[in-house]
Amino acid sequence: MGKYKFGVVGIGPSGAILAAHLADHGEDVAIVDIKYDHMTAIREHGLHLTGEADLIVRFKKTHTSISMLKQYEIDVLFIATKTFSLRPVLHEIRDIYHDGMKIVCYQNGVDNEDMIAERFSPEAALRVVINHAGNVVDDGVVRMTFFHKPNYIGCLSKESEKITKDVAKILTAAELDTEYAPDIKFREWEKAIFHTALAPVSALTGQTMKEAMSLPETRELVDALLREAIAVAEARGIDLGEGFYEKGIRYLGTAGDHKPSMRVDIEEGSETEIDFITGKIIEHAEKTEAGCPINLALYNLVKGMEMKL
Repeated sequence: MGKYKFGVVGIGPSGAILAAHLADHGEDVAIVDIKYDHMTAIREHGLHLTGEADLIVRFKKTHTSISMLKQYEIDVLFIATKTFSLRPVLHEIRDIYHDGMKIVCYQNGVDNEDMIAERFSPEAALRVVINHAGNVVDDGVVRMTFFHKPNYIGCLSKESEKITKDVAKILTAAELDTEYAPDIKFREWEKAIFHTALAPVSALTGQTMKEAMSLPETRELVDALLREAIAVAEARGIDLGEGFYEKGIRYLGTAGDHKPSMRVDIEEGSETEIDFITGKIIEHAEKTEAGCPINLALYNLVKGMEMKL
């Protein structure tokens, strides 16, 4: 497959899990995050993963600015920041971008990779649908709470299929099982539907995912959100296949005592990613006759909480 130079922008839970596994596997990885204390701890003591994984990994290339990546001529650059940071991050990447570089959306949300394609090219844009999660517990320390294998990776251009498949193999070898998905849009809609059904409920109630699914009142709300989002996807021509609702209920029913990132953001007084999750469901619903009033209600409530922060 050849040796690729990797970069990871955003060393929160998802980016840390990704970078640690790649580096532990012996890959060439440069990491960037704007949180100075977090990066200093990683530089001095290594990145420590706990929970589902138990790794302490040291990095030779740790930076707090994307511009510093220019010296490495990165082949594959993962963006693992919050979705609301995608536009400014892409703006900074243009100064380090070179022909042949692949930019991988390693985030939640729908249509993020289209933003990469618009800024650079369809050939440059790759997308990973992530099925692992975690929480930052201290500077330089991230707890991996679960991994519902596999992750999925896809691309927007046939010219990028080979490198996309290569990256899938490398990630799998690094114990982040990842499958190449020619139907990556289906996979991202699938994840977004599951996410929009549970994350806003947890964010608004302060419950973990397991708690929200265990209480009859909140489980009923999750059920309604799930049905609405499925109807929107089908109205937009997304083929979810037979039994998708039942699949969704089973999947959400396996959620553990994990705080989804939307709840953590509210607790920390930060902006959430709801515009790229529930907001995208609502945006697509407006292009159809499918309604999603319950999703809209929770979206507005979460936005209201953001305004108070």
